[in-house]
Amino acid sequence: MGYFSTVVQPDISLILGLFLLCLSLLSFLSALAGGRKPVVGIIMATLAIIFISYAWREKPGGYTPRSAAMIVYEIIADILN
Repeated sequence: MGYFSTVVQPDISLILGLFLLCLSLLSFLSALAGGRKPVVGIIMATLAIIFISYAWREKPGGYTPRSAAMIVYEIIADILN
């Protein structure tokens, strides 16, 4: 994993995965409502699962829902500062 593990931190990977998972759900539902194949939603969900599983594997203690919420706030604070 060399280069990827030095560029992407597990916390950022978790947040990106959760964001993609929410977008994939919206895309999936929109495609089903429009009578189209949900290809983009499936691709985004697959990427989200990859990012979340990478974050879960790299974090020694794992994540809890409370810690995931705190990580979101920490990432937003880092971006704003």
